[in-house]
Amino acid sequence: MSYQEAKVIFTEALEREGDDRAAYLAEACEGQPDLLNEIQLLLDRHASTVLDPPKSRIAGEYQNGDTV
Repeated sequence: MSYQEAKVIFTEALEREGDDRAAYLAEACEGQPDLLNEIQLLLDRHASTVLDPPKSRIAGEYQNGDTV
């Protein structure tokens, strides 16, 4: 599988959630467990980056006496 094909699978998977994502990945990566593991790892890393932004970025948004 080429990088471009893996990128398409990753991008498509990002647009899906839950069981729909799992079913899509099972079909798209059928017979390629290494690819499935790699795509899942990338999805997990992406989720942690989106859900847990760097603390310095958050702190920087409120340094000028802003109140919440």
